[in-house]
Amino acid sequence: MIHAVLERLKPYVIGLLTYTPAAARYRIPRTGGTDDPDYCYGVFLRHLVHRHRAGLAGIPEVVAELGPGDSLGTGLAWLIAGAQRYLAFDVRRYATTERNLMIFDALVERFRARAPAPGRDAFPEMKPDLPSTSFPSAVLGDAHLEDVLAPERLRRIRESLLTLEGSIAYIVPWDDAANVREGSVDLIFSQAVMEHVEEVDHVYAVCRRWLKRGGMLSHQIDFRSHGTAPTWDGYRAYSELEWRVVRGRRDYLINRVSDAGHLEAIERHGLRAVTKIPSLSEPTVAPGRYAPRFRSLSEASQRTSGLFVQAVLD
Repeated sequence: MIHAVLERLKPYVIGLLTYTPAAARYRIPRTGGTDDPDYCYGVFLRHLVHRHRAGLAGIPEVVAELGPGDSLGTGLAWLIAGAQRYLAFDVRRYATTERNLMIFDALVERFRARAPAPGRDAFPEMKPDLPSTSFPSAVLGDAHLEDVLAPERLRRIRESLLTLEGSIAYIVPWDDAANVREGSVDLIFSQAVMEHVEEVDHVYAVCRRWLKRGGMLSHQIDFRSHGTAPTWDGYRAYSELEWRVVRGRRDYLINRVSDAGHLEAIERHGLRAVTKIPSLSEPTVAPGRYAPRFRSLSEASQRTSGLFVQAVLD
């Protein structure tokens, strides 16, 4: 009983701690994941394979990533695979040159070996699932790989990684990206990022402006509590006042926007969803305990703890 009470109070205590100078570490959430080349490789393959299954063949020329985190590894995988330019947008500079170089070299070896995608045994939380973990030779054939893995091409990417010029741009904070040309990006992707952005509608509007006709958004979104409640959907019971306490002074946390909210914003900005793969979990909050902002959630949204969505600009 005491343990359950303490667990219920913990999010409030941490939120209040963010107002104290001694607890600055609580104000900047950890990113995680992209310091591992296998993680970056697995995320890349998931977005690539599902993009291909949605009918977009080949490798996009210009790729943008929202929230790369601890490294630029997933974007580097797109460059290695044949993309010509990679734009990385983040709210804070987490990635370091040393880590980027290590992951780049490790990724090159995985492409050369035609390594399979890491499965659930390696990354149980990585989504979406793949129809097969085998290397996608139908998308990345031998002739294509021979071209993109040419030593001179890899040398140029590595040089860009050292200078963050040429084929790579690392733009922090991302709001300074006003110089991105309208209609210049083929693919915008993110992995467990869109649940953290404060102004969801604004981000989709910007993505719409950047995308070329025929371009694609590809986002894996996590609707779980991220430590803000003892259960995956517990934050849906918080009043607005309780949420302000739990959130505290953190630079970002979660935005509490549901799957329906994301899909509505995507459609509102003229994008057409072509892939929707939900992750389902049993709700732990009774509908009668939902805070007012969540009382209109459909039964499907109540059970949706994650969503992989791809949308195109026709």
